[in-house]
Amino acid sequence: MQSLDHLLNELSSAGVSYKVRQKYHSSATSSSSSASASLSFHGLSVKVDASVSLSDLLSITGVLNAWPVRIIERVTSDLIEAAGIEAAELYALAGSKKSPSKWTATAAEAAAYRHDTFGPHVQAGIDAVHAQGHLGKGVKIGVIDSGVDYTHPILGGCFGKGCHISFGYAFAGDDYDGTNTPVPSADPYTNCSTHGTHVTGTVGALANPFNFWGAAPLATLGHYRVFGCTESATDDVLVAAIMRAYEDGCDIISMSIVSGGGWLKASPSEVLIDELTAKGVVFSIAAGNDRAEGLFFSEEPADTVDGLSAASTDVLYLPSYSMTVSDGTAALPYMAALPFTLNGTYPIYFPVTNSSTGSDACKALPASTPNLAGKVVVVQRGGCTFDVKYANIAAKNGTVVILYNTATTLTPPQLNPDSTGIAYVGAARNQDGRALLAAYNKAGGNLTARFPYGPLVPGVTDTISGGIMSTFSNYGPTNELYLQPSLAAPGKAILSTVPLNLGGLLIDQGTSMATPLIAGASALILGARASEKLTPAQIKSLFMTTATPIPVGLADNTTYAATILQGAGSINVAAALAARTLISPYNFLLNDTAYLNGTQTLYLTNRNLYPVTYTFSHIAAQGIAAYADGASSDVLPSTSPATVTNAKVTTVKYSRKSVTVLPYKTGSVEVTITPPSLTAAERGQFPIYSGFIGIEGTFGRLTETYSVPYFGLAAAMYDMPVLDTTDTINGPGYAYPFVINDDIVYAATNFTTDSGPTVLFRLAAGTRYLTLDLVASDVVYNTTVPTTNSENSMRKRGLYVPDAKRGLLKDLARLRDHHKKASSTRSSSVPAATATASAARKYTDTPTIGNILTYNLAPRDYLLDYGTNGFTDSEILFNGTYAAAGSGASAVVELDKEYRVLLRAQKITGDPSLESSYESWLSYPIAFTA
Repeated sequence: MQSLDHLLNELSSAGVSYKVRQKYHSSATSSSSSASASLSFHGLSVKVDASVSLSDLLSITGVLNAWPVRIIERVTSDLIEAAGIEAAELYALAGSKKSPSKWTATAAEAAAYRHDTFGPHVQAGIDAVHAQGHLGKGVKIGVIDSGVDYTHPILGGCFGKGCHISFGYAFAGDDYDGTNTPVPSADPYTNCSTHGTHVTGTVGALANPFNFWGAAPLATLGHYRVFGCTESATDDVLVAAIMRAYEDGCDIISMSIVSGGGWLKASPSEVLIDELTAKGVVFSIAAGNDRAEGLFFSEEPADTVDGLSAASTDVLYLPSYSMTVSDGTAALPYMAALPFTLNGTYPIYFPVTNSSTGSDACKALPASTPNLAGKVVVVQRGGCTFDVKYANIAAKNGTVVILYNTATTLTPPQLNPDSTGIAYVGAARNQDGRALLAAYNKAGGNLTARFPYGPLVPGVTDTISGGIMSTFSNYGPTNELYLQPSLAAPGKAILSTVPLNLGGLLIDQGTSMATPLIAGASALILGARASEKLTPAQIKSLFMTTATPIPVGLADNTTYAATILQGAGSINVAAALAARTLISPYNFLLNDTAYLNGTQTLYLTNRNLYPVTYTFSHIAAQGIAAYADGASSDVLPSTSPATVTNAKVTTVKYSRKSVTVLPYKTGSVEVTITPPSLTAAERGQFPIYSGFIGIEGTFGRLTETYSVPYFGLAAAMYDMPVLDTTDTINGPGYAYPFVINDDIVYAATNFTTDSGPTVLFRLAAGTRYLTLDLVASDVVYNTTVPTTNSENSMRKRGLYVPDAKRGLLKDLARLRDHHKKASSTRSSSVPAATATASAARKYTDTPTIGNILTYNLAPRDYLLDYGTNGFTDSEILFNGTYAAAGSGASAVVELDKEYRVLLRAQKITGDPSLESSYESWLSYPIAFTA
């Protein structure tokens, strides 16, 4: 603690006024059996005046690095929500006569888990591991999330010593929203959010009559609450939670949390995670649900070296209960979070008896419709929203709905029963709905149904997208061309626990749901192979090299999805447990064309008791483009990335055809992967090529199968546009970068220090180093983006009006209001131009008066999916105060003197010392008056 006190004294000596938010001190040593040594992580989270920059903080003695405190979010998208339920009701619903205490006690017995038919477990090979008696016992897992309802009987019913969830902490209470001061407590309980309880159930739910449970149900569980009832927190709170989980001895930490990223070690949480993985802690972290943002959109804190970044696949087997029909046909499955609590026989009613109409119940039901009270109303989805259908059914007193999907859609419907008038909604596959309709028509409408109390029906297959990558799961890679995500697990249509007052059980989707499954899977491996003392890197290697490559679709199961989408493929825990070959590296990172690393050595460590002969093969994956028509014209990444047919590797060479490795020895083979030959137009799209190196190990009739993913970029990262110069985001005429006060500035302009200029810019790609500097009005600088960029955009659109007093844009007021509400520290993406400055000219050759903003390892901006606006940008209010060049001391502009602001963003692989390595823009002259 002395080092932290010394640092605070240095802050005071430097004249920095501060308020301490968090203190991080690593005197403690983890009590984990797998983690080792004390943690050398010391730091502070402080709130300082807006006039204090990162440069100011970095100049203080003892400060090694500094980051802005950023907002992080939990990753979720609810599907089916049920009404509140009491614990006793939950037991009755499951048809259980056992008391909660006996139910929990029974669940603690390993035998209860040997016959695992839960769909995500069967898909991931967890069922086979459970059948062997491996349940994570002796492994400690910490979940960092939004709090947990530990009163839930399936989660043990209590918190603390002797309980199933036996440890944890709340770093925030209900009222915390990421902008106010968090109020910590020792109790991580919540009943205002489903997320934390859901992911905790996926890790370690106990056996129950519904016949689902967690991946590691006998692991020792803990929960660290970092969110209030909203979806936002800050990364300094996250760092505190990670440190606490380490000090509490967690072997594994699960985090379904995201924030804009794209760089390794870009945040304090990522620095900490990398240090802790080196000490033996396994991290499972959500990759994010922003597939629509396009390529190069990996997110923090998943951007780590040896952490497991979790992508999502659709479930192969749907969470379904059984409905029996009076005509004697086989029981039909319906998807729901909880089975319908309907005693007796219910008549079935189809408002539309022709399955080809596609707009069932989209209009008010006709007067001839009978009273629907006490009936099961069956309609096909499509033609209107769910709520419209439900309202029309409720208008005829209907309360029970089975909604069957179309032939091409298979998604459970959203429902909040409290607001629709409908009490029960289940979703059926198209084939099941059509079969029920055929039986209904054959019976002349005289058909009834009964609803047993469960359990889940195994083997209800998703025949449309089961096992395929979920449409929301993020693309990578990082800006350093590091593979993200690591691998995929079931994450769509996942049934798990939620607070009792919010329904007890919930079907949810997201990489959030894949993350705890991988965390639980890691516990199974750690527990079963404890004597081997596997490192996090070795566990990652086992999972990645035994994963199953995922095709692009069920109709095309021979073309594999790009590895920057699926990582190494779909997790196979049984294969990872059985694997006795450790492979390094676990992925081949080929870089770009400028820094091609096409020849690498593959190492195979044989841990079998017999020699193994390894042979090699190759599987190409889908080529995919970052830009639709080429970066020189698109600037912004495509939100619907196209495939590049020719971007497939056809040439892979091995230094030898096979290698035989003796027991507990390591062999190697040199692998050379040649990038595809592409046209200039194809290269301009920045295509990613990828695939898998297949490895087969044999000893007599015994066979082991592995694969190692690879990827490369068939272009140069240096050429990737960094600054957004388009008017795509705000509409015609609003081309970034620009300065705004009451109007967009198109000439030399005077400001007051009370109402200075706001500089707006966006990042179309990440940048290692960005500065906004104050320079002299007569500075000579050959920028890549003209000062007149926004003005030129307006002229092209026919919107420019020379006299600013007449109003420059029809909807300027809308833009001005938006930017007044927006954060002044957010950052995001857009295009770039070709530098024309001499390559010999240094970055430091341009004299600056001082610095307004410095940003290291900045992420690219959101294009579509950020909050209510759907995008991000940086909006920097300059009130005349800056950090003086050279000294870094705070200074103020001279009144009535003209200046300019110079924006520079480093190209991703550019030499930071050269001016030509930066995209740049210079403002019109600005001056301040009293």
